[in-house]
Amino acid sequence: MSVCREAGHHVKVKIIASTDDYDDLLTEDTEFNPRVVGFSTVSTQYNFVKTMAAQVKKPTITAIGAFS
Repeated sequence: MSVCREAGHHVKVKIIASTDDYDDLLTEDTEFNPRVVGFSTVSTQYNFVKTMAAQVKKPTITAIGAFS
């Protein structure tokens, strides 16, 4: 994140811990209007994150990184 900030990009971190937080993600997506949204997850939570990523408005680029 600090590299992105140093390059002049506006960066935010939002922690989504459950499906109850979906609305928080959608609010951030609308208010912040990001061009790129990244998700970090573990492989067992991939389907949960994939569902969340599908809710991000287009034409936002989404990226998902997982750990096994």
